[in-house]
Amino acid sequence: EPEPEPEPEPEPEPAATVTEAPKAAAAEPTAQEVEPTAAAEPTPAPTQESSPEPSPEPAAVEPEPVVVEAPVKAAEPEVVTYSYPVETVTASILFDFDKNNLRIDQQENIEKAIIQARKAHKIFKVSLDGHADSRGTHDYNYDLSQRRINTIVNYLNLREIETNSTMAWGETKLIFNADGSENYEQSRRVEINIKVQQKVAN
Repeated sequence: EPEPEPEPEPEPEPAATVTEAPKAAAAEPTAQEVEPTAAAEPTPAPTQESSPEPSPEPAAVEPEPVVVEAPVKAAEPEVVTYSYPVETVTASILFDFDKNNLRIDQQENIEKAIIQARKAHKIFKVSLDGHADSRGTHDYNYDLSQRRINTIVNYLNLREIETNSTMAWGETKLIFNADGSENYEQSRRVEINIKVQQKVAN
């Protein structure tokens, strides 16, 4: 067989040529240009800030006239005067025959006298007179009338009322009925006399 023809070799590409730029001559030192600085401008004088316009002053208000009332003269207090008349509250406390103990019904009579006396302005004297009927001896009746007085004194003390004077009469001051006979029950008694002072506005 015939030998194949050799392939033609490719032509070499021309080498790229690199042209170097000519080296610049060494730079000569150049005087640094100094730009002239502008002359410092003078600092402007501080300008006074414009203050806000003053607001108009309020119109003066004339004070209202003060009315001074004339002082009212206080009414003088009315002077009240008092009088102190003296009165006597009385009670007759009865006893059983030959007894000196206080009966329940007679205790009520004492209480009525005490209540009436305490309504007064002041109690200033309490006196008691003791009596007996005519039965019995004079000395015995005198002693019995004194024991009856003591019973009333003790009762008044319990009611915080002080007795100032006492007198035992025995059978010397008897009570008689209309026909002249002796009333024995009324004769056996103690008479209470309470002097009080009232306060009365004039």
